[in-house]
Amino acid sequence: MCTDKSETDMTVNRQHAEDKDEDQTGSGHSCCCLKGAVGTILSCTAIFFSFSLVDQWITTKDEALGYTADWGESGQREVRRVYTGVSSIATIFAALISLKVGYRIVAISGCLMMMCGMFVASWLDKAAIGLIGVLIGGIAGVGASCLKLVAVVPVLENIDNCRFIAVGVVNIGGACASVIHYGIMSIDDVNLNWRLLYRWQIVIMIFALFVSLRLGSTNEKWIKTYYSPFDWSILHQKSLYILMTVLLLDRFGQFILSKEIFTFFDTSDSSSAPYLGGFFYYGGQILGPVFMFCCIKKEIVSTLCFMGPIAFISGIWTIGATWSTNLLHISIYAAILGISKVAFTTLLQNLIPTVYGKKNVRIVKGLLEFSAGVGILLSSPCQYAVGMSYDEVERYKPAFYLAGCALVLASGFVFLCVQVVRETEDYAKVSVVNEIAMEET
Repeated sequence: MCTDKSETDMTVNRQHAEDKDEDQTGSGHSCCCLKGAVGTILSCTAIFFSFSLVDQWITTKDEALGYTADWGESGQREVRRVYTGVSSIATIFAALISLKVGYRIVAISGCLMMMCGMFVASWLDKAAIGLIGVLIGGIAGVGASCLKLVAVVPVLENIDNCRFIAVGVVNIGGACASVIHYGIMSIDDVNLNWRLLYRWQIVIMIFALFVSLRLGSTNEKWIKTYYSPFDWSILHQKSLYILMTVLLLDRFGQFILSKEIFTFFDTSDSSSAPYLGGFFYYGGQILGPVFMFCCIKKEIVSTLCFMGPIAFISGIWTIGATWSTNLLHISIYAAILGISKVAFTTLLQNLIPTVYGKKNVRIVKGLLEFSAGVGILLSSPCQYAVGMSYDEVERYKPAFYLAGCALVLASGFVFLCVQVVRETEDYAKVSVVNEIAMEET
């Protein structure tokens, strides 16, 4: 009996070792040190940097670039909200198209759509606000969804051993773009307006266009050779829908905070609070992945157990942040929020090929971004509803409470996902043991 039990345990352990190798947890052969892998990482980082910089110009506060003066208050709010939602929701369609034509064609199409939509819109006035909405919210929004997909998918599909580092580098590129944008907006002597930036974005998108040509189709031969478009069975996995809910809540809260965070900084008596708060907020987004390099583990449950507290801490701190306008407290909160925002995203992206397999990266990424877009579209109406009873000065407070509750709720769903994954692993162990017992009988 002891021998039989020992053989069973060895078989179970061997089975799980094989599963771990197959699900791309980082044990593959592609390494960041290889020339091709480095090229893929740099290309994706450059694309994400370019997209993030232009994206900041579209979504920045209207006071800085004069959107309200040219589009009207309701016009500028709706155009930017639709753009932000469409850029996430349309990612699922970009993912499906990329399975047919490849991510290089999708990236080129995204660059062209953003270039054309923004350039044409820059010549229109308030009377054509409907057309501006189509150009920015529709055409540029769909183009943005293509670039968001392509900035991550090649890394997730082609990098194994150093995948987390690679994803972190890409996200750091996006955070650096935010820092540059914030630095430009902070210069008092620079006279900027949205029309000027919309025309200059052509230079940045041309750069992204040339980088997109570097994403050769040779990187995708495996998906056409070895796999069908994707495995429909993933749509039956509970963890996918839980993670979609997690991202919906996270983007719901983070989008509200991205609009209200500087209103909160302005409440401090110190004139340096907006600058220090912005420095720590965007600096934290750069340090987020760097910080995670030191403590991340490749196992699924360990990663989820790290994501849960990140969302919980940022949510609780957001709820309590409005109780103090001390410069030190503002700086610490801004750094914590910036770190948690990018670290959470990096962890979630790194999990996709681990949990669902390399062949399903595109469809899962598209579904997750779709849920993120739903959260973004819901955020503005909900924020407006809870802030109606407050005056203009205090209206940021209920927005912070709402965003904080969403982040805390997201952490609860992360822990629910941990339980589902553990039950799935336990079921797999039982199934393997039962099969061995039947064979011995």
